[in-house]
Amino acid sequence: MLISELRAAHPNLPIHVHTHDTSGCGVASMLACAEAGADAVDAATDSMSGTTSQPSMGALIAATNGTELETGIDLGKLEKIDEYWEGAREVYSQFESGQKSGSSR
Repeated sequence: MLISELRAAHPNLPIHVHTHDTSGCGVASMLACAEAGADAVDAATDSMSGTTSQPSMGALIAATNGTELETGIDLGKLEKIDEYWEGAREVYSQFESGQKSGSSR
């Protein structure tokens, strides 16, 4: 509702939405924001996404394929980048929050 109201009031203002995926609802939220007129939404490569990070970029790209919101990003190429960050995340795992999955709490 906020995005569509902002878009209606300020049609030329770029709208960029940022969120975290702590509740596990980030992908759905970012899709709704894009559908409501946001120009950009934040996401993280799959291996770095979720919980206290941003929603999954791969899930957003896959969900928009074949729609007017299609990104044009090749999921196969994204997987190669994701593999790199999956390894990098392991190096820094001791600094993780400990939260293993989304939580509505």
